[in-house]
Amino acid sequence: MIGISTSKIVCDTNTLVSGFLWRGNEYRLLSAVLERNAVLFCSPALLSEFVRVLSYEKLRPFVSDPAHYAEKLESMAVFVHPRQTVDLIQQDPSDNRVLECAQAANADYIISGDEHLLKLRSFEGIPILTTKTARARLGI
Repeated sequence: MIGISTSKIVCDTNTLVSGFLWRGNEYRLLSAVLERNAVLFCSPALLSEFVRVLSYEKLRPFVSDPAHYAEKLESMAVFVHPRQTVDLIQQDPSDNRVLECAQAANADYIISGDEHLLKLRSFEGIPILTTKTARARLGI
């Protein structure tokens, strides 16, 4: 059950990867999710993208088993199944999956470091914030 004061968030893939692999702002954001100070939403498309990115050659020194991280994400996120397709970002169509998830989740915030998403500033009234800004706004 989501409390009234618990913010619903959707993170882009790179934010999730950074949060799982390194100890910066993204890690602290995901820690807040584990502490139930925020609720993370994900979709099957975002999970698939997450596993694909974790399989990149440049991440192999850090990730021996992408499925392990996928299981962790599945255990901490609430999954939604977007029913509407968004085709707003032409330069990187995979960014549209983040918007679809946020729309389906009725999210309070989209958290991203991606220039295409950040340039929008908001989507259907949902603010798009950097991790640092989101942490300040959420008080985490």
